[in-house]
Amino acid sequence: ALHKLCTGVNFSRPTRVVFFIADAPAHGTRYHEPDCTDDHPDGDPGGLVPEDLLRRIIRERRCNVYFGAVNPTITAKMVGVLREPLDASAGEFLHEVDLADPSAITTSVTRGLRDSVAATIEILSRGRGPEPTSPRHAMSPIVEGDGREADEDAADETKAEP
Repeated sequence: ALHKLCTGVNFSRPTRVVFFIADAPAHGTRYHEPDCTDDHPDGDPGGLVPEDLLRRIIRERRCNVYFGAVNPTITAKMVGVLREPLDASAGEFLHEVDLADPSAITTSVTRGLRDSVAATIEILSRGRGPEPTSPRHAMSPIVEGDGREADEDAADETKAEP
């Protein structure tokens, strides 16, 4: 799936949000604990490196990426490896979404889309084309609850702007 995002998806709009959901870690012992079964312990048979693909999706494809784990205990090590090459100071983040809480999923999706659209509008209103995600945009916290908090945050942000 990460490889297809790097090579096979043509985005027609500057707002790009990816929700990546995994039920198991990537192939290769680097991405999971020793007790995890892996048919390809040496890594992807095609030589794909997940952290390189993720970095390309964020840097080159300019996507905001949200990760949800079906089994967080077995994907935790993979998430750590995926984050290693990302540069937080440049706004490169892998946001985690709690799939066990349906309201958190709704809130994360809503906030992710809202923040991405807001960042796109801000960039385009300055007369420049799409560019990588800004740290302000990428660092938007995921709000717990029923989603109303995200709407209240947006209202507060609107009131604060001149």
